Amino acid sequence: MNWYRPIPDADTYDGLVCINKGDAAFFSNLMKDHYRHQKKTEWRNIPVNIDIVGQAGDFPSFIGHHLVCTKRAWQLIQPIITNSVELLPLTCREAQYFVIKINDLVDPLDYSKSIYEDGFGGLIKVKSYVFNDEIIKNKHMFWFSRGYLTVVSETFKTFVEDHHLKSLIFRQLQML
Repeated sequence: MNWYRPIPDADTYDGLVCINKGDAAFFSNLMKDHYRHQKKTEWRNIPVNIDIVGQAGDFPSFIGHHLVCTKRAWQLIQPIITNSVELLPLTCREAQYFVIKINDLVDPLDYSKSIYEDGFGGLIKVKSYVFNDEIIKNKHMFWFSRGYLTVVSETFKTFVEDHHLKSLIFRQLQML
């Protein structure tokens, strides 16, 4: 199976920006605490504006490539990722947006077969991936904790494309 890193297309589609400067720091720290330290921080609504770039998409760019979706996108993708994520609402006058906070924090890499380099702070840079299938069985979205990135299945990618959801670029992971 192919696996992908979903990245919002900030060059073609509109993004979101925090209205209050302090909210960007709060958000970055919250996500870092969650993904790096598995620390729980209480969510607070963050007011955002739309940064108009070109056209509206279903997964607007936000801070640090963290996934955000529209209400419409969530209603469509929810059945295949609902057990893996938590939605965090953003406050916007024009539309409803949600941060997709991934709760499936896993390290599925088979280190004996993958090609990687150790990085700073326990993180790694992977050149060629081999995943342990038992760890990611039936998962369509997870956070690869040591690689510090969101990973989605081919099923998720196909689902997004088949439902004409726009503004995600899917970078295929180099699998061995």
